[in-house]
Amino acid sequence: MDLDENQRKLMEFLAKKAEEEKDFIIDYSNIISELDGTLPSIPSKPEVEQINPRPYKLPRILFGKLMPKGDDEGDGGKKKKK
Repeated sequence: MDLDENQRKLMEFLAKKAEEEKDFIIDYSNIISELDGTLPSIPSKPEVEQINPRPYKLPRILFGKLMPKGDDEGDGGKKKKK
């Protein structure tokens, strides 16, 4: 019986809220016109210019110098980090 009582109260509450909110209308144009004067404008989307498009891709560039192979200093066969 307690469950039926709670269900009845819930249904009454939902009906009451629906009755209160049926005449509620939001005027978006009025809200937007008021906010336009107050809020700063949103900057435009940045445009990125692609320097070299895909079909004409730049070749890879080697960074640094190529190290010589072998022992040029003659330290008795010990290898040093370069």
